[in-house]
Amino acid sequence: MWALHRLWHELGFDRLHVVFRQERYTAPVEQAIRLMVFNRLCDADSKLGALRWLKTVALPDVQAAETTHQHLLRTDALMDHQAAVDECVAQLLRPLIDDELSVVFYDLTTIRVEGLSEQSGELRKFGMSKEEITAMQFLLGVVQTADGLPIYHELAVPSHHAAARSHSRIYRVVAVQFTPTGALPVGTAQGSSSDA
Repeated sequence: MWALHRLWHELGFDRLHVVFRQERYTAPVEQAIRLMVFNRLCDADSKLGALRWLKTVALPDVQAAETTHQHLLRTDALMDHQAAVDECVAQLLRPLIDDELSVVFYDLTTIRVEGLSEQSGELRKFGMSKEEITAMQFLLGVVQTADGLPIYHELAVPSHHAAARSHSRIYRVVAVQFTPTGALPVGTAQGSSSDA
């Protein structure tokens, strides 16, 4: 745990607390995020499972007895303040990326999820899954550098037009956040490239 804790701080992810402090959160959101990230890296489990796991490890700056399920539910603040979180993470990742960011890879896939309930405004939607069954699913788009470092992701409702809309939006976000010129070379089907 100590190595992960040091890495978290050396990479600067502890700066996420500033995002949530500015939004006047009183719960320790950054600690809850750190707990869940470490749990996923060491022994992936649900939020309740992460609490059980916390009782078996010594996580610096996190008191197991004081951390509740309600604290972990506050990680929804990541989505509520996605733009501020993305900007903070982009600032932390920029030094790890080559200056030109000459190549990025983008993958868009559907993720099948369990559950039959539907709620207004949610990302899940019934559709034909990769397993060729009708199931609830959502779209996940991920951008990574040529070295394999994931630098951005986006979730969307699956639809016939979502891929094109997602690609265009993600291109703009990544170009602005990670390149000095605000433009990325884009490979076309013919193999040439152009700046979009």
